[in-house]
Amino acid sequence: MLRKPHDAPGRKIPFSLELFVRSQVLWRGREELELDSFQRLEALVDRAGADDVEEANVLLRRFKGGSDKVTAAIDEFMLDFKTLVFVVGTGEEGFEKQLRKLARTRLSKLKHLMNVPA
Repeated sequence: MLRKPHDAPGRKIPFSLELFVRSQVLWRGREELELDSFQRLEALVDRAGADDVEEANVLLRRFKGGSDKVTAAIDEFMLDFKTLVFVVGTGEEGFEKQLRKLARTRLSKLKHLMNVPA
């Protein structure tokens, strides 16, 4: 059985290093969760179905309340996303491309405000 260096008898990891490693794992987990949420939101923009509005609300709910800029960016994205869903639902293909681009732009702005890597 392979032993990890910190499992070696008589060898301990300094407490400060242990806290650093734990915080990096937690941070990486939060960052991956945010990235996964934004990937799902991008997929919703591509699909833009009627049921997708509620899913987008659920995904974005965890980010609300952080700052006024983030809350405003979420509201702007949701307004454009709801408009896109409406246009797709009514079959108005002439506006669909522009609205998808606008929704993606709003989502990119939100990613930037949340400091999520592109």
